[in-house]
Amino acid sequence: MFELVTVKTITLTSEAYDRLRALKRDGESFSETIVRVTNRPPLMSFFGTLSPDSGLELERVIETNRTARRSIDRQR
Repeated sequence: MFELVTVKTITLTSEAYDRLRALKRDGESFSETIVRVTNRPPLMSFFGTLSPDSGLELERVIETNRTARRSIDRQR
């Protein structure tokens, strides 16, 4: 079976191209790379996954880690 291919031209900055190229696997086209890295469920699909208590604990741990990281960065 044949797949009809539509060609679109897009403009990328050098930085965007370099980032995309870095994500590209051997033998993978840029189109395949874009589809692979953008094929993620929407963030809202995770709503309700954690209990309220677990969410609060996770938030606390993240904030603790951010504070520690900032402290380390200031010491450099």
